[in-house]
Amino acid sequence: MRLWDNKGKQVAKWRGHRGYVRSVAISIDKQTIVSGGDDGKVRLWDSKGKQLAELKGDQGSVNSVAISTDK
Repeated sequence: MRLWDNKGKQVAKWRGHRGYVRSVAISIDKQTIVSGGDDGKVRLWDSKGKQLAELKGDQGSVNSVAISTDK
């Protein structure tokens, strides 16, 4: 997974998913990133690229992720 700034410069490259990343969501404060991929997993990352958690789902791809603003 890669992250670019608003000028198109790559600022980070993270490894974790096997296969394609299908969906990404970024928290409002831009401190947490959630990704879902072909490996059937959802991963939570901090903004510096450290993986915080790995959630195992179904056997198929994770095609959509979201972050709630509820506390």
